[in-house]
Amino acid sequence: MQKILSIIIALFLLQICNSQPLMNDTTSFSLTIINGKQAAAEGVSIELFSASKKALLKTLLTDTKGIAVFKNIPSGDHYFTLSGMGYQSQTTPVFTFPLAPDTQSKLVFQLLPQVSEMKNVTVVGAKPYLQNLQGKVIINVDAAVTNAGTTVLEVLEKSPGVMVDKNGYHQPASQAGRACDDR
Repeated sequence: MQKILSIIIALFLLQICNSQPLMNDTTSFSLTIINGKQAAAEGVSIELFSASKKALLKTLLTDTKGIAVFKNIPSGDHYFTLSGMGYQSQTTPVFTFPLAPDTQSKLVFQLLPQVSEMKNVTVVGAKPYLQNLQGKVIINVDAAVTNAGTTVLEVLEKSPGVMVDKNGYHQPASQAGRACDDR
């Protein structure tokens, strides 16, 4: 009987301890991220790190308003890293949690655009296979991949408006009784 009474008292004390909140050692922190145009930066990755252990504690993405709210941050020194596509990565100063009453728990950070210089620029221009200039048709032989390794007669055979017979004789198709299509 005494054993049962001890168990009931222990359960009762355990219930009382669980129902009362422990000392508040956690807090919330809100970061609003804006871009260079003072508009909300959506989808920015914000990572919470422990300053002493350099360990990642939590990662959030900003919402459509550029806001990310970290809840239940453990006591201690922490900092945030901010990174987003097209922006320079940034690290915040170290904050000590729980925050002092005079410290703001909602901060706004502006991401700076990522500036990078191009090292090389290559401009490639290609002529069309056929050009119709001032009443004449120009065939750019190098423009067609299928012309690699062919003879002049084979190129002429593929050209519009030119007819080549089995003996290698060529003449304009208009003279051979066919209409020339110069489209």
